[in-house]
Amino acid sequence: MIFGQISNDRASIKGSPQSETATLNTLERKCSVVFFGHLVDSFELTKKYKTKTDAQTVLHHYLKKGNKSFVDFSGSYAFAILDRIGENQKTTLTLVRDRIGTKNIFYTKTPNGIVFASNLQQLFLKFKVRAILDSDGLNTMLLLGPSRPQDSGVYKNIHAVSAGHFVEYADNETTISQYYSLQSVPFEMSFDDSIEYAKEIIRLRTDSYLQSSSPIACFLSGGIDSSVLTYLYKNSPNRKSALTTISVDYKDSEHDFVANSFQPESDKNYIKIMSKFVASKHIDIILDNEELSKAIYQTAIFRGLPGMADIDSSLYLLCKNVKQHFDIALSGECADEIFGGYPWYHDISLREHQGFAWSKDLGVRTNIFDIDNNVATRFVDKHYLATLASVSGLQTDDELEKRIRELFVLNLNWFGASLLERKEMMSGAAGLQVRMPFTDHKLVEFAYNLPWALKSLDGREKGIMRQAFKGLLPDAIINRKKSPYPKSFSPIYFDFVKEKVLQIISSNSPASVLLNKSNLLKLMESDPMSQQPWYGQLMRLPQLLGYIIQLDTILKEFKVTII
Repeated sequence: MIFGQISNDRASIKGSPQSETATLNTLERKCSVVFFGHLVDSFELTKKYKTKTDAQTVLHHYLKKGNKSFVDFSGSYAFAILDRIGENQKTTLTLVRDRIGTKNIFYTKTPNGIVFASNLQQLFLKFKVRAILDSDGLNTMLLLGPSRPQDSGVYKNIHAVSAGHFVEYADNETTISQYYSLQSVPFEMSFDDSIEYAKEIIRLRTDSYLQSSSPIACFLSGGIDSSVLTYLYKNSPNRKSALTTISVDYKDSEHDFVANSFQPESDKNYIKIMSKFVASKHIDIILDNEELSKAIYQTAIFRGLPGMADIDSSLYLLCKNVKQHFDIALSGECADEIFGGYPWYHDISLREHQGFAWSKDLGVRTNIFDIDNNVATRFVDKHYLATLASVSGLQTDDELEKRIRELFVLNLNWFGASLLERKEMMSGAAGLQVRMPFTDHKLVEFAYNLPWALKSLDGREKGIMRQAFKGLLPDAIINRKKSPYPKSFSPIYFDFVKEKVLQIISSNSPASVLLNKSNLLKLMESDPMSQQPWYGQLMRLPQLLGYIIQLDTILKEFKVTII
C-alpha cells in the first residue's frame, strides 16, 4: 500500500512494509518514489541503471525521461513520485497506475494540498478526509455497486487514478494524463499459428510473473484458468521450490451445494484431478460459515465501500490462511474478461443487451432502494454509453466483432475491475501479494484483437485456451464448463444476514432510511436461490442482504454524510 500528502508545511510519501521506496538527493533536486507491486520485463532497465529494486528502477528511469518513462514499465503496480527541484524546491507529486488497473490510488484535494492512498479506508482514518455521498455517489453505490467508474472514488471530491493514467499535482492544480490505451490492429495469423501463438504468449507472459526469490503458491479451482497457470508454474524454469496448490471450500459444502446454470458443479473432483496431474502438495482451506458471516463487516471497511459480501469475506479469509505459509500466490483473474469466459459473451440475449449485462435487471435495486426506474436507467445508461465511446475498433469489424470489442472493454473497465479491486483489497488486507498473469497488457492486447471465432472456438467459453493446452492438461479439465469462484450455500450465512438486516430495518441504523422496507421484507420471504443474480454470476438474495449490511457498516464506520 502507498499513501502520502502535500500541504503548505509538509510533503511526504510512504508505504506499507510490502512496498518499496527509493530516494535521490542532489544540490539541485530531491526526488523520492514509493512503489507497490512488481515490474515485469524490466531486466534491461535494471541492467542499465544497475538497480536492485523496482522502486530504484522506476526512480532512475523517471529522472532520465520524466513522465514519458511510464510507457516503458510493465507489470502490476501503483507508485507515487515526489519531485522537488531548484532553490525554491518546486514540488510535483505524480501518481501512476498500471495499464490494466490491478492496483488502486485514490486522492482528494484538501484546503491546502492533496492526500492520496491505496484505499479509501486510509483516506478516512489516516488523513481524516470527510466521507460525503452526494446523489452521484449514492447512485453509484446503489445502482452500479460493487462496480464504480474508473476515475471515481464514489465519495464527493474523492477521485481515483484510472488504469493507464497518471495524475500530476503542482501549484495546487491537478493534471490528468493517459499514457496507455487498448488499440485495435488487424489480426493476420492463420488458424494453426493462432493456436500456437496463444499457447506461447500465455506461457511467456506467465513466466514473467514468476520471477521471485520467495516461493509462490498456486490458487487452484480446477477450472481452465488456474489449471493452465498451475501447469505453467510446474514447468517453469523460474520455479525455485516444490509446487503447492491451494483451494478454498466451506464447511458442510457437500450437503449445502445447490447446482445452477452459473455454477453447475462443485470444484472438488477437478481440483483432485489437476493436483494429482502436477503432483502438487495440495492444501484445502475449509472456511467456517460463522466466521465467514461475521467477516463481512471487516471486509466492507477494507474496501471502504459495500462489496461482494461473503464472497469478499471468503477471499480475505483464504488469503489470510495462505499468508501463514506464503508471501506470494498466483491467480487466474482476468482470463474470463479477455478470452470471453462469461455467459454474456455467449448468450445472445445478454450479449445484445444495451447495458451492463452482469447487472441487467435494475428492478431488484430500484425496488429495495426505492429509486425511480427512469432516474436509475438514465444514470446507468450514462456510464454505459460513455464506456462505449472509448472503444477502439476497425472499419473492417462486422457487427459481431464490434460488439465483442465493446463487451471486452465493458468487462475490463467495470465487472473485471470490481473483481481486481476485490482481489487487491482482500489480499492486501491479509498481507499477501497475488500475481495475476492474465492482466498482463501484452496478453490483453493479443486477446483484444483476437477474432471471436477463435476466442469461442468449438462454441466454448475461452475456446482458444482450451485448444492451445489440449493434450497438455487432462481432458476433464479442458472440457469442464466454466464455473465461477466458489461461494457458500450455507443456511448459516443466510440466517445470519437475514437477522442482521431485520435489525437494520427495525432500528435507526443509517442504511434503514435508504430502504423500501416492505419490498425488502417481501423479498426476504422468497427462496434465496429463486432469483437470478442481481450482479455477476453469484450474487443473489443472500449477497444482496450482505450488501445492505456492508452499506450500513461503512455509513457508520466512516460517519458518512449523505447530502
